Amino acid sequence: MHDNRAIIGARPPGRGAGQRHRALACAAVLAAGLAALAAPLRLAAQVFESIDVGVEQGVARVRIEFATRVQYLRHAPRDHGTLLNLYLTAPGGLDPALHAGREVLTAPPTPGLPAVTVSFDRAQACDPRGGTLCVAVRFDAPVSWSVRAGDDQRSIELYIPLAAPQGAGPESPAADQTQPAR
Repeated sequence: MHDNRAIIGARPPGRGAGQRHRALACAAVLAAGLAALAAPLRLAAQVFESIDVGVEQGVARVRIEFATRVQYLRHAPRDHGTLLNLYLTAPGGLDPALHAGREVLTAPPTPGLPAVTVSFDRAQACDPRGGTLCVAVRFDAPVSWSVRAGDDQRSIELYIPLAAPQGAGPESPAADQTQPAR
């Protein structure tokens, strides 16, 4: 014989455990959602905004724009080569998310100016204390440069005298031989 008597106050088996599992599942979904929202914020932690090349009166201006305020400290070598190292600091401090990875910006060659590659490699720190932002600027051919901080505190500007195009030079003697009117 089966005993069909109900126990007063008893819960059906597993019902309390099911509610706990649902609560944990909801918490996991919420945590995954928050992580998905935070992922783009971590990706936004970058050093560079853009690189822009402009030419005016025989001089190229390479403007490197940063995602944060920067303060120019120094550069090396002084004025010529294929590799220019920029040493900067970020007055507001560097984002902690900037401790891994690499960023690279490139500008294609223009007449008289070789291609330019600007890079920041977080794995190769130039300052063991971590306060200096080290940026490498590579040119595909040797150039001369001068460096200055941008007026907006978010950029560095490089000024590069343009090389004369091949075959250009002083005007040919035939072109310079004008005869005065008699």
